[in-house]
Order: sequence, then C-alpha cells, then structure tokens
Amino acid sequence: MKLGFRLLCVTDRRATKGRELVEVMSELITAGLRAVQIRDKGLAAPHFQKLAADFRQLSQQMPVRIFVNSRIDAAKEFGWNLHLPEGSDIAAARRELGDAAVISASCHSLDSALAAHDAGANCIVFGPIFSTLSKTLERPPLGLKALTEVCAACATPVVAIGGITPQNARSCLDAGAQAVASIGALLGADAPDRALLDFMRSLGRL
Repeated sequence: MKLGFRLLCVTDRRATKGRELVEVMSELITAGLRAVQIRDKGLAAPHFQKLAADFRQLSQQMPVRIFVNSRIDAAKEFGWNLHLPEGSDIAAARRELGDAAVISASCHSLDSALAAHDAGANCIVFGPIFSTLSKTLERPPLGLKALTEVCAACATPVVAIGGITPQNARSCLDAGAQAVASIGALLGADAPDRALLDFMRSLGRL
C-alpha cells in the first residue's frame, strides 16, 4: 500500500503558541499539507464535534486526508481514516468500519508493529524516533536503527514520529519510512507555512 503522502501533521492544541488550532491547520492545508491526524486528548464531546465540523469544512475546500484518533464514531460519520493507540483492538475496529477503511496504529517496538500488521492495520506510526519538541517523552527515543529494522521487517507502510524536523525528516525516509509525522515543528512554528516549505524541500514532496 502506498500512503500517498510524506508528511502527516498530528494536532495538539497546546502546541500552537496561543493560536487557534483550526486557524493554524487552515494555513498549513492551504499551503499544501495533505494529511492530518486529529489527536486532541481530553476534549469534551461538544468541543470535539465543533473541531470535527471545522476539519470537515477544511477537507471539503482542499484535498487533505484525515485520520481521527480513537473515535470510531467520527470515522464512520465523516468517512475519515482511523488511528488507534498501541494495544488497541484493531480487528474489532476493522469489523466496525469494514474492509475499505484505512486504519493506522501507533507502535513503539518491532513486536508491536508486527502484531499490528497481523491484526490488519494499513499503516504503522512508529516512534518516538528522536527527542520530541512537543511533549515530555514517556519512553526514550528509539532511533533510526530501530526504524530501519521495523521498515525492513514489516510489509505495512511506516510513518516515523517523534522529534521530526525538516533537518532530520529525510533520514527517516532513507531508513525505509514512507512518511513522517510532525507536531511541534509545524504547529509551534512562528510561520507554519514556511515550516511546511522546509519539510517539502527535505522530503521532496508532501
């Protein structure tokens, strides 16, 4: 499976330096971003519904693939892709959403990545690769060697995450990842559109 994108922006409303998340995301999508994962933990249902409506409007205006974190109901309602945390029941989500659904899964080890592949995940989000800009790490960086091993062993496309910047993004593709995921380097940039351009120069395309 080819992902069709090389850069995935994972949302975090705490990373935008006081700007509205939807405002920053609109700027990035207008500038050419083509894949987004909506991950805003702890957001109450009414606030999430407003956020989801905003993203649906953005996706209707510009061609962008949307993954929604954990919320199977939103994936069904809006026709979005689904992202699941490590250890989630991928097979149950597949039964709920059907064979045509695209499901990505977070993995932090080779064994976890292989298990996600066997359970039917279409995409592995593997990391953290480097020290992260957006939050305190719950686990040490895994590094490019571990990324190379996962990409070589797993037939499922891999997205590298964790401390990804325009300066190190290319090394993740060279290790075998199809794409990289960024939070702080995009959302926390003083000029997100310029940060996106820096990623494009590193990755070749978005």
